Amino acid sequence: MPRMLALQRWWQHAIILVLVSVAVLYSLSPFCLKTESTLRILATQPSATPPDGFYVYQQLNEKGVALKSITPGDHSLLIKFDSEAEGEKAEKILHSMFPHEFTVSPLKVYKVFSVSMMSHSLFTLKKRANNE
Repeated sequence: MPRMLALQRWWQHAIILVLVSVAVLYSLSPFCLKTESTLRILATQPSATPPDGFYVYQQLNEKGVALKSITPGDHSLLIKFDSEAEGEKAEKILHSMFPHEFTVSPLKVYKVFSVSMMSHSLFTLKKRANNE
């Protein structure tokens, strides 16, 4: 009988440990994974080239949109912003700048807190976000 009681307590302790671990990980997740506001400008015609990054920067800067970076991609232009609000504002402006020539769409990019895993994780998460 005492052995059964000890076995029951072991399971209780294990369940409590798992629940506490899940709660701690859940509460820390906003600090470990952060989303960046990123827009992708993609040409609607396969033969077209993406717009000039400096031109896009000038236009957004004139309209008061602060951006983090502009990076040319595979037949596209990736624009990163510090906040979701800046990204939404820029999306409206870019839609009015390029109504038919280019598709402007938001991308979800997750930044992983760990520096050693950051470049690999960013690459895989970007690929996954693009495929979704």
